[in-house]
Order: sequence, then C-alpha cells, then structure tokens
Amino acid sequence: MGVELAVYRQRVGTFAACYRPKLRREVLHHPEYEGIELSDRTFFNALALIVMYACGLIWMCLLSPNCVCALQMAMMGQHAGYCFREKGGNLSVAYDVDRSTILMLGGDIELNPGPVEWEEINEALKKLNESLFERMTAELTKQIGQVREEMINMTSEMKDIKQEMLSINNKLQAHEGLIEHISDTTHELSRRMEELEQHVEEQETRSRRDNVILHGVPEETHETPEKSEEKFIETVNAVLAVPLQKADIVRAHRIGKQQEGRDRPLIARLAKSSHKHAVLQKRQELRQKHVGVSGDLTVQQRKKIQEARDDGKFAYYKGGVLHVEERHSRPDSGSQRRFTRSQAKVGNHPTE
Repeated sequence: MGVELAVYRQRVGTFAACYRPKLRREVLHHPEYEGIELSDRTFFNALALIVMYACGLIWMCLLSPNCVCALQMAMMGQHAGYCFREKGGNLSVAYDVDRSTILMLGGDIELNPGPVEWEEINEALKKLNESLFERMTAELTKQIGQVREEMINMTSEMKDIKQEMLSINNKLQAHEGLIEHISDTTHELSRRMEELEQHVEEQETRSRRDNVILHGVPEETHETPEKSEEKFIETVNAVLAVPLQKADIVRAHRIGKQQEGRDRPLIARLAKSSHKHAVLQKRQELRQKHVGVSGDLTVQQRKKIQEARDDGKFAYYKGGVLHVEERHSRPDSGSQRRFTRSQAKVGNHPTE
C-alpha cells in the first residue's frame, strides 16, 4: 500500500533502504542511520503537525455539542469535520491532519518501480515482445510437431491403403485371367458342342435316309411288325412299276402313341435308297389312294421346314439338302386332300 507520486512512492510499515527525495536522489538512507539531514526538519514539522492536530481536536470538542461524534469524524480522516449545534447555531470547522504529510515524514520512501524513461519503456516492450515471440514460437513448434506427427500417421495409413489396393488389384488381375480362361474354355466347349450336334445330326440323317413313312394306312388291332411289312408292301406295290419284295424291307412298324379312331403312321426302312426314291416319286398316285408319303426327317430338319412354312413357303429335303420354294411351285398343289402329321410325331421313333 502506498501513495504513488510522479517518481517515488511511500511505503508504510517497512524500513527497507530507499532513495532520498528530490535534492539527494542517489543517496540511500534508513531511519536507523546516523547523520541524516531529516532530524531537525522532521522533528519540528512533526511537532507542529501534532500541535495542530491536538488543537483541532480540542477545538472541535469544545465547539461541538457531541464531543464523541466530532472526535470520531476527526479520527476517520475527514478533510474537514463539520459540527452543528443541536439548536442550529453557527457552523464550526475542525482542522484535519493531512495524512500525506505524515507519510512523507516517515522516512520510508522508495523509487516508483514503474518505468519513467522511454529507453526503459522500450526495453520493457522489447523484453515483452521477446517473451511473447518465444511463447508463440514454442506454441507454433508444438502445433507443427503435432501436425507433422498426424501427417506421418496419415502417410502410414495411405501406404497401408495403397498396399491393400495393390493386393486387390493383383487379385482382380488374377480373376480376370481366370475369367478369360473360362470364357475361352466356354467358347471352345460351345464350338465342340456345335460340332457334336452337327455330327449327331449327320448320323441321325444317315440312319433315316432310307426310311419311308406312309400316312393313312389302316391299322389293325394289335398289329405285329410282320403285318406292318405286308401292309407297306401291298400299299406301295399298287403304284410301283417294279414291285418290292419282302427282302427289300429291312423292318417296318407303327410309330407314335396308339389312339382310338386314329391310324398311326407306318414307317419302313428299305434296303436300298433307290427303292425309297421310287416310292417318293409315286407320291401323287398314293395321294389319289388317300395315302400320304414322306421321308423320315430329324427334329432339326422338321424345325427348318416349319420355319419355311411360317414364312409362307414350301420346303422339302432331297438328298439330305433343304429346298425352299414358293407355294405356287409345289408339284402336288392341286391335290384335294392334305395329310398332316397330327396322327403321330413323325421322327421321334427309335432308329432301327
């Protein structure tokens, strides 16, 4: 606690060494030191102040109707004590002692620690700037270290992710190679399947090439293959110039599922292809006898013929080769009766 002055300040309750005020700034003094120059002046000033203070107290006590109140106001350090009489008499003013004077005479005076010169202010500001710069540098260094550590962690994570992506890419490449191999294998299998289907089709066509099918030939109950051969020979010999013999027939039988009221087609395998062509050439004569004749076609051949019919064209096989013509060019277009395959699914019989 103290009263701050322009250059110095006063301290109460201490006896630390201090500078002499104004005239002798550079000389240190202490109340215990001998030879100080404050002895006479301090004594008389203190004595005068004490006398004035005592007189003021006595005066206030005498003039004031309440002595205790006047004394309390004076001791509280008021600059002037105002005392009134109870019946509104004259105003009396009691002198109050200037505390700052007593403090100045205490002898305990020290230099105000605050800077008073521009050089000192600049030096203090410089030190403050240096301190702030060091603190900011330390903080920035710490933050940069944290950022660098985070970047190192991110770099490590990126390397791990890159390694995982590389592993996934290698697996994808391996899978792509496997898929390409499977695709090539699939194409090869498809090609071989087509070749096998073509080979089977050729074998089936070759096995059916000497077969002749007759439609509309009456069927007996529980008809035997021998009876089917006799009916086939009897039917075709009625129109052939050179009759067929039993030796010219390899086998003959009915095909399809037997149904009441319907005659199943009669198929026969001939010993020679010339016999088949001779029978097919008599197609017109057989139609006149209400008997249809056709060759034994495979499933693929019948499918192609059906596609041609759907397009409004006439198609037939001759010598294993498909021929497609317009409807008006059909040789037997003037026939009144048409023999369909509704009586049996021709071609779905076992090859014999």
